[in-house]
Amino acid sequence: MIVYPDFKFRRFTEVDQTFLQTHGLTGLLVDLDNTLVGWHAMDIPNDIADHVASLRKDGIHLCITSNTYNFNRLRSIAGEFGIHFYDGNAGKPGTRGLLAGLAQMGIRPESAAMVGDQLFTDIRAGARAGVKTILVNPLTTRDFIGTKLVSRTLENIVLRGAHSRP
Repeated sequence: MIVYPDFKFRRFTEVDQTFLQTHGLTGLLVDLDNTLVGWHAMDIPNDIADHVASLRKDGIHLCITSNTYNFNRLRSIAGEFGIHFYDGNAGKPGTRGLLAGLAQMGIRPESAAMVGDQLFTDIRAGARAGVKTILVNPLTTRDFIGTKLVSRTLENIVLRGAHSRP
């Protein structure tokens, strides 16, 4: 099943309070690698750290839902942000991690969105969980080899014309 995102932005930092309020969104499920930080990176970009802090100050709930197996890294980054996280591999495009994240935040699906850089994992999982979906461009060109060679190639085929990345 091919899924198109509900919304597209260049970066996570463009998903602002005005947009969220306009669409009745009070919670964000957010991918980790290449959405919040570079692939396998520990360093949080300053603009993203500031954006997360601003969203939290405005009452937006955030939860990291990642397919990582580096759980210590996941916990560390979530701790630096001061936000919820699904403590394990979220299993995207499955919905286990997303539904658990919604429960942690106390948010109903219709009030949440999944933000991620991958169409076949993040966006598909969000659609299956019944939340709005927001596709962002990856922060870096560095990726897992399977993602780089297969997923990104297929995404480029699916996301053409009116559906292309911003």
